[in-house]
Amino acid sequence: MNEKAFWTKEVAETLQIGASTLRKWCLALENEGYEFVKGAKKSRAFLEKDIVLLRRMKALIHGAGITVETAIKIALSDDKDNEIEGIVLEDSERTEGRTLGVLPENTLQIQQQMGLEFIENQKKILDRLERLEQLEQLERKNEERLQRIEEKLSSRDDQLLQVVREIQDSKRLIASSVEDQKKWWKFW
Repeated sequence: MNEKAFWTKEVAETLQIGASTLRKWCLALENEGYEFVKGAKKSRAFLEKDIVLLRRMKALIHGAGITVETAIKIALSDDKDNEIEGIVLEDSERTEGRTLGVLPENTLQIQQQMGLEFIENQKKILDRLERLEQLEQLERKNEERLQRIEEKLSSRDDQLLQVVREIQDSKRLIASSVEDQKKWWKFW
C-alpha cells in the first residue's frame, strides 16, 4: 500500500489553518494515542486518513464551537467506529473553501458535549462570582477598619493638641507669675 503523504505546510494550507495550530492539534491527538507516520528527523507525514480526521476536527472546533480536546475525542470515536458517513464533505468548487457539515447521527453527541461544557462554564462563572463577592466583603471590611483607624487617629490628634495647648497655657501663666514676683535684689 503506497499512499501519498503530505507535509505539515501542505496540510495547513489545505485546511486553511496555521502550521502552529496544526502542530498543536497533532500533539493533542498523539497524547490521545493517535499515531502519525513519521518521516525523516521524526517529522510528521500526513496520509489521507489523517487529513480527513483533521478536517473533522476543524469542522467541530470552528463549526460547532467546541474545545480541541472534545473535538479530538469525537473525531477519534468516529474514526474508530468507521462512521465517516456522519461527516459530509461539500464540493470545494461550489464553496470558497472546504467545509464540513455534521449529520444528525453526531448532532446528539455534539449537543451532549456542548451541554456538559456549558454546565462546566456555568460552574466556573458561579465560582468566580462567589470569589468576587468574598473579595467585595473583604474590601468593605478593610474600608471600615481604615475608617475606624482614621477616626481613632483624629481623636488622638485632637487630644494631643488639647494637651499641648494646656501645657502652653500653663507655661504662660508660670511665665507671667514669675515676672510679677520681685527679684530679691530689688527689695531695697
